Amino acid sequence: MPEACLLLILKKLSYIHFISILYFQLLTSAIVRKMGWAAWGAMLVLKIGGKMVFNAVIPGSGACIEFAEAVICYRNGDACGCMISIVSGVADLATFGLAGATKDAMKKSAKKSVVQFAKETVKTGSKEASKKGGQQVGEELAKDVIPSAVEEVFFKGTKLTVKQFLQATGFSFISSGGHGIGKTIMEASIEKLITESLKVKPIAIAFELTKEAAKKGAEEELKKQSYKFIVKDATFSLVKGGIRFNQDDRK
Repeated sequence: MPEACLLLILKKLSYIHFISILYFQLLTSAIVRKMGWAAWGAMLVLKIGGKMVFNAVIPGSGACIEFAEAVICYRNGDACGCMISIVSGVADLATFGLAGATKDAMKKSAKKSVVQFAKETVKTGSKEASKKGGQQVGEELAKDVIPSAVEEVFFKGTKLTVKQFLQATGFSFISSGGHGIGKTIMEASIEKLITESLKVKPIAIAFELTKEAAKKGAEEELKKQSYKFIVKDATFSLVKGGIRFNQDDRK
């Protein structure tokens, strides 16, 4: 078993290593740098795809691309680009950490909701029905009704809407710091759209009795926690905007 786990880890790391080499060879290529906007668009798509692959292999590892870009910017004397990449990498890690903490809180609320539902079922039903309902609740909890409900609610609750897209556009405007506004907004918009289009919808498992109760608890908790994502985005946008606002026009 340990050998199988080690092989799986090495396989995942080899994927990350291959994508890293490919991306940064292209990033530092003189031919690519001369291609202008076409190269910028292609590299942006590759970067977003690479980050998604990294995060699928090892959650949170997509930030490595930002940190590696920071090293390249530093070597090229681009202090502003270096700081922006570092902040972007930290923002990526913060997003994963916040998502994990939010899901944990949602699971607790969902469990409370299911327990409350079970108590009400026992009170209102006959002795035979209450016993049968209690057994079914226990079976569905054992079959991971709560994680299933949380993933479903989180996917739906974080789905890109017009409101969220406009909000992200506003934050990217702030993060531009008045430098390259159009490019900054375009980059953020493309990343949002690509990430949304490649999100995988969780498999919905049919639970007869407890799923709606679990979803209700998870939805209520997500509403309570949603402001944290807005605060996180606003904070990092302001930090990036401050860096770019104070940058030298000379690289």
